[in-house]
Amino acid sequence: MIQYKLKIFSLIELLVIFAIFGVLASLLSSSLKSISSRGRQAVCFNNLRNMGYATSVYLSENEEIFMDHRRGDYYNWHDHLLKLDIGETSFKCPERGDEWESRKTPGKTLPVITKTIPKTILSALHLMPYGYNGFWLGYSPYGNPVSGPLGRNFTKLSDIKYPHRMIVISDSQISTADTWASSIWYLNKFNNEGVSAVHQENTSILYADGHTSSEIAMEVNQNPEWDRYWKPYHN
Repeated sequence: MIQYKLKIFSLIELLVIFAIFGVLASLLSSSLKSISSRGRQAVCFNNLRNMGYATSVYLSENEEIFMDHRRGDYYNWHDHLLKLDIGETSFKCPERGDEWESRKTPGKTLPVITKTIPKTILSALHLMPYGYNGFWLGYSPYGNPVSGPLGRNFTKLSDIKYPHRMIVISDSQISTADTWASSIWYLNKFNNEGVSAVHQENTSILYADGHTSSEIAMEVNQNPEWDRYWKPYHN
């Protein structure tokens, strides 16, 4: 009769096996999160391309002049695009969800909006998932429509020297006062009102020529080499 010996694992061997499985599970989880994040960013790229197409239509109908950053409390740049039947879903970032976490009051949440709602709190907050390069591109209440601050309001498409290197729209950050997020504001890009690291450390960007890219948000906000990408008349 053949006798079989039962192999009994020692405690050390079991611990090593569990440790190996733990490392593999951790690596797999990290990979799945990365793949999932890239998938959500692909949705963002599609959103931005839709905005880029609608922006090109707007420009063709308005003498190549870019839309307003905002007009008072009741009208934002994205309202122009909504009138072109772009659809609200194109303004919804899958990485954001339906709420912002407040900067001003940690733990508090505020609703994400996709259009201006006149005479309500949602007309003043402007908590959009995406921000417009309003400092350089569109007229805002901070200057007059002829010159504006630094003479930069009402930029025309023909004013942009390198459209493939001019930021138009990107993932945005909520302001410190919880008042708006519908713009990426050039002057304050070094602290908290530039592009946002939504997709892990990356931000999604739409350029004036209609193409999109994923960039490290900190680089776009703080590296002087990126200044040219914000300004129409850069070198």
